[in-house]
Amino acid sequence: MAGRSRLDTESLYAALDAQRQGRGLSWRQLAKEVGVSPSTMTRLAQGQRPDVDAFAALVRWLGQPADTFLIADSAHRVGSPVTAEETDLVAQLAPTLRGRRDLDEGDVRYLEDLLRVAYQGLKTKMNHKFSDLYEPFVEWVYDRADSPLGDVDFRDFSDAYHLDVSASFALLRYCKERGLLDDRFSTLGSPAANMTPMGTQWVEDRRRRRKDPTLRIAAARRGLLIWLWKQKQSGAHFPITEKFLDFDDSVFEGDRLLMDEVDRASAYLAEKGLIHGVEVDQRRGPVRAETTPAGDDCVERFGGDVAEYERRGVQDSGPVFHIYGDNTGNIAANSRDITMNAKTIKGIAMADVVMFARALRQSTPLLGLPEEEAAELVDLANRIEQEASGEAPDLNRLQRWGANALGLLNSPVVSGALGGVLASYGGTVLPGLPPTS
Repeated sequence: MAGRSRLDTESLYAALDAQRQGRGLSWRQLAKEVGVSPSTMTRLAQGQRPDVDAFAALVRWLGQPADTFLIADSAHRVGSPVTAEETDLVAQLAPTLRGRRDLDEGDVRYLEDLLRVAYQGLKTKMNHKFSDLYEPFVEWVYDRADSPLGDVDFRDFSDAYHLDVSASFALLRYCKERGLLDDRFSTLGSPAANMTPMGTQWVEDRRRRRKDPTLRIAAARRGLLIWLWKQKQSGAHFPITEKFLDFDDSVFEGDRLLMDEVDRASAYLAEKGLIHGVEVDQRRGPVRAETTPAGDDCVERFGGDVAEYERRGVQDSGPVFHIYGDNTGNIAANSRDITMNAKTIKGIAMADVVMFARALRQSTPLLGLPEEEAAELVDLANRIEQEASGEAPDLNRLQRWGANALGLLNSPVVSGALGGVLASYGGTVLPGLPPTS
């Protein structure tokens, strides 16, 4: 970890005083121009440190990097040299402009205004950088906090991502504005962050989603389909599906998808007719692929959401099952203000079959099935709902898919009573299915 550092208040005060005298300002006028209170300047004159926001405003006004006024305990400057790309354009060039004798005050102010416009563009780029960094930063702080709201010195993170002091504090403010981190323990010499309750919940929810196999396989299908669509739009001809892992589309909740997940997603998309390509015996799905017209339609009209695309012809009528809390087997059907077509085939009400399929799909994440079986159960639910909602449902298909679904529900790995409840309900709406265990 980097050594401790402290603010050199004397150097900061001297730099401010030199600029103030050069521009003929009083301390009160300087404070107003900077955007800090006059008492901040009084405390600084007495050798007291300003708060983080006031310090940032002061160094911006001076046009100098924050590192200039931080000194290590060993009396060496801290932080790495600031590159031209990272340096505030106004801070870098304003002193040079003011030092030129061929420019009057009006010319200098005009040029400074132009620089500020350019700087706004630079800040926008930095915000995009922060949007990439804030997620790993919050998780980094979470992993190193010795208590739920304990403070964490984040200079190691700054070093790893090549952030100078100013950028580090700006990243912390970015996270603070979103309610994920706080800086209550931070000082200018010892940058520290602490988790907020909201930030702690955000990390834990994110990691829970990251481990959910059904969410991961759904993300793999959507991400791969969208990536292949992008490749097609750019003129690529049957790109290698494995190359998908080199792009951000393959990142789910901050974690890169696995090749096996991509392979299974490729096989699923090919089976659904959304992609086609070159297949080999060693892989489940195409190793080179391209979107089909159906795949293009799925991306362009449904954002690559395969499940929604599969249900595109299904009207959202009928009761919706709400599964609350833990897997206790309780299912509540909200049938208020619902009108359904009373379509029956050989005494079987298709509306009831649709209800069963929706309950099945909604309950799958709670059943504790292995990821492959969970994905299969969701697929069966989609097929049952789509078939039962069609103009001429095929009863043989419904009973075959229903039997497969009941086989998964009766699996010994299903946890809780919910699997048995759903299996019994499926046997009621689709007579002739195998009896539940």
